[in-house]
Amino acid sequence: AASAVGCPGGMVDSAPASALADAPGGGAERLGSSALDSEAGTGPEPPPAVISFAVNLNPGDDRRGDDASDALNGDPSLVPADHGEIKSWYLYDCASSPVAATVVTFWALLVTGYAKSRAASTRDVVEWREHYAGGRVCVGECVSDDADAATLESVACGAYDASVYGTTRKFERPEGVGGTCQWFPVDPSLPGSGLDFGAVLVYCNFVTQLACGAFLVFFGSLGDFSSFRKGGLVMGWLAFSIAPLVAGFVSPGNEDDPANANATQQTLVLAAALYVVTNIAHLSAQQMYDAYLPLLAQTHPRVLKMMRGATRNEEEGTGREKNADDEKVAGTQTNGVFARMVSKLSSIPVHDYHHPSKVIEVVAHGNFEPGAEATSLSLATRVAFARQSAASEMALRAPTMGFLSIVLITLAQLGAVLAAGEENRLKGIRWTLLVVGAWSGSVGFLGLRGIKTRPGPPVFGEGAGYTEATRTSLFAALARLGTRRTILSVRMLREFHPQLLKLLCGQILSAITNGTMLSTYTIFVQRELGAGATDLVILVFTASVLALISTAAFSVVAPRLDANQLKWTLFCLKAATVTWPVWMFFGFRRKIEMWLLPVVAAPFNSNILPTLRSVFQQATPRGYEAALFSLVGVCTVAFTWIGSLIVGGLLAATGSMRWGLLAVSAFVLSSLPLFYSFDPEKARVDRRRIERGEMEALDGGSRFAELRSENVAIG
Repeated sequence: AASAVGCPGGMVDSAPASALADAPGGGAERLGSSALDSEAGTGPEPPPAVISFAVNLNPGDDRRGDDASDALNGDPSLVPADHGEIKSWYLYDCASSPVAATVVTFWALLVTGYAKSRAASTRDVVEWREHYAGGRVCVGECVSDDADAATLESVACGAYDASVYGTTRKFERPEGVGGTCQWFPVDPSLPGSGLDFGAVLVYCNFVTQLACGAFLVFFGSLGDFSSFRKGGLVMGWLAFSIAPLVAGFVSPGNEDDPANANATQQTLVLAAALYVVTNIAHLSAQQMYDAYLPLLAQTHPRVLKMMRGATRNEEEGTGREKNADDEKVAGTQTNGVFARMVSKLSSIPVHDYHHPSKVIEVVAHGNFEPGAEATSLSLATRVAFARQSAASEMALRAPTMGFLSIVLITLAQLGAVLAAGEENRLKGIRWTLLVVGAWSGSVGFLGLRGIKTRPGPPVFGEGAGYTEATRTSLFAALARLGTRRTILSVRMLREFHPQLLKLLCGQILSAITNGTMLSTYTIFVQRELGAGATDLVILVFTASVLALISTAAFSVVAPRLDANQLKWTLFCLKAATVTWPVWMFFGFRRKIEMWLLPVVAAPFNSNILPTLRSVFQQATPRGYEAALFSLVGVCTVAFTWIGSLIVGGLLAATGSMRWGLLAVSAFVLSSLPLFYSFDPEKARVDRRRIERGEMEALDGGSRFAELRSENVAIG
């Protein structure tokens, strides 16, 4: 839900991360996909009996957790979900979202503040400038505070010289210098390295993004195996809860005192290292968190209730499952069952579209026939609707609660900043880290208590494969698996689904610009406009509220958009982002602009990823959702380091971040032709060809089987 690093969302027909994911340890195959495929004409087997959809579908009050006897088809990853586990899943997002928002704002400001103080320690004076780093130098009067002087002596000056007035007055604002003037180091270079103080965070982001990209490529499949899914959540929670507490507690004393220069340097290194660790831990845990969505959607109480009722009817002989041929004949004889179903769905009031149960009620129980007798949809179709509805409902509620938690924690952080006072510039920022660390630790603990392990298949396969795999390290084996699946996914799209590949290429290019903008915004406004902790509180609070409102409003509208309308919505949202770096290059001469840009950008940026996932999901072949949605994550995160590297290089060459931000705008600009030329109709045709089995017929059925098969054990 932290839209700062890529906020999440979905809609009734988008199911981010896929409600029907065919991932190891879960997916459509595990919950009757044979029936679904056969109805679509893609499965080699006839549909199984309805009773084979599930085993022990009536968990009742049983809270035995991961006991496989409770699971669907005996799969321990598909134990029935209850409302307690779903609420715990939401709680985990409430714990992690404020951490992600704090990292790119207050923590970034803390690292930059330490670096700025260290750069200022090399000179006895600083300089006060109007509005931004390149603005007009402010001049006032330096007043002597010598108690022995008969009269106070004042002289025109630009800043208090520590060698004349003492080190305690070095950062004091001279008389007559306006409140819009901010202090900046005369020499922005860090002693001993020559690195601009603003570049410290830029290169921290570079290391973070490079490490996160490598993690996605190599270990994106980690959550599919054994107990790594729950273990990843626990390890990530420990890291991103403890790290901010450590960074908040450790203080160099007065960082502006030259006597504390070495302590400030050491604290800077520690804060920067923990910044990187927290970013990586959050992303790693987020991958494991997303891996729960398909499993919870398939075992959602609403889905199980529908299946349980259908099974009961089958046993009593009161219902009959219709196969694809039956429905085709029924549709021909009744002048279009599908047309009447669409008409029925269109009659749902707009305000009910954010209640997926309303849609499911119409689909599952609606009478679409003109006569007295109802022709119901097949159980497989109704279950598919229910799964997708459950996944979209959870994908919308999780970020909504995440945004709410960001708003609440931001208010608490404002209290911490105000309580710290002005005597120490960075004390209030350190306290904001303590607030978010305590929040994520306590709320995350409550969430983890209710989330079940849901173990996947073992990491190593049987036989010779097992023997070979045990001779290598576990992580090396997993890295080979993740890399192989990523390469296979790209090859499959290139050969059989070029429209989807075009969409992903556009996402790579645009994510470089947007990811760089997001990760460098705090350092930019601090370096250029002298932004402080209170400024960031206003910024984060305003942007979070607007993002919450815009995503809630969009979730009502989005279900009524068809594929082509969603494509143009995505294009317009991406096109709007070209404006942000251009604005930062030519503007940002006044402090109000650092609040104005997030206000304007939040309604656009917060809806980009949900819209992309919706368009992508509609074009994704059934059974390949897990592999291909993992590829979306790679394309969104794995290449953003390029932008940070460009910004850092141009900052070193020109002394300004503005040129770097203008340069990275070229990436999102070059992505627009790809989004413009994306053809949803061709993508739909390619998807259906793959679902009908044409890819297997042309390919021999072996090269890409790993992306769909449950048997993905290493070996």
